[in-house]
Amino acid sequence: MRFLRKLFIYLLLLAIIGASGVFIFNRLEMQGRTYNPFVKPCRTAIKYSIGPVDPQFNLTQNQLEDTIAQAAQVWDKAAGLNLFKYDPNAPLQIKMVYDQRQQATNEAQSLEAELKALNAQQTKLDKQYSGLNTQYNQKLAALKTAITDYEKDLKNYNQDVAYWNNHGGAPADEYDKLKKEQNDLNDRYKKLKSREDDLNSLAKQINTIAAQENKIVKNYNSEVTTFQNKYGGTQEFEKGVFNSSQGITIYQFKETDDLRMTLIHELGHALGLEHVGNPQSIMYYLMGEQNLDDPAPTAEDMAELKNVCQLN
Repeated sequence: MRFLRKLFIYLLLLAIIGASGVFIFNRLEMQGRTYNPFVKPCRTAIKYSIGPVDPQFNLTQNQLEDTIAQAAQVWDKAAGLNLFKYDPNAPLQIKMVYDQRQQATNEAQSLEAELKALNAQQTKLDKQYSGLNTQYNQKLAALKTAITDYEKDLKNYNQDVAYWNNHGGAPADEYDKLKKEQNDLNDRYKKLKSREDDLNSLAKQINTIAAQENKIVKNYNSEVTTFQNKYGGTQEFEKGVFNSSQGITIYQFKETDDLRMTLIHELGHALGLEHVGNPQSIMYYLMGEQNLDDPAPTAEDMAELKNVCQLN
């Protein structure tokens, strides 16, 4: 009886271990792996395929394939292993689903484009305003000098006329001289008046540009406030989701680098990596401080990768 009891306990333990093994096997199989208790994790590449891609993303399958390959290469390089492999028949699918998240992203990009356009208009108007204002000040200074000279000469002319009037009239030669001076002063006055009109016209043009610029600045500030309220700050990694039974689903991205970073993050989850605490890490739960141009795992990412994949 004692022997049979020990045998029963031994068989029961085998049954429990076997059940656990099936659970792990099923979990890993859904990630495209084949379970082997004698091989360290991550030594068999996770096979993935590309599922449906909503055409509203304006992304071709070749573009998606290249971006996924670049994302996978980040983890491959970090681990020194071939962690992922494309297989069109693999059950682990990477698909693109268009919903309100991508719509919001498109709206944000449209708003960004509007802000850039308004900023370009404001810069152009500011340049025009600056140039015309400089021109106005130069013409105004020149006109003031011309008016001062004119008034000085007019005063001398009036004094000469008054003198000859008090002395019974000017001789013929003086009269002709005064007449010529009078005609010259009249011509100068007309020219000064024309210059004054041109200056006033220039001032109106400057004021019009200033009003347009103020309107643009007001619109710009309003758009900036709207953008910050709606899309400012960091964003959670809800752009994509990894599910062991449903694969990786991408819901939104702004540009290719953004899509690549989201894929790197979700592929990390596919490996079994959890979130880490460094805001600059790929596996941080918020997206904002990562290096999109040249993505690479941080020390925290590497610690998580080494732990999951049992790397030396």
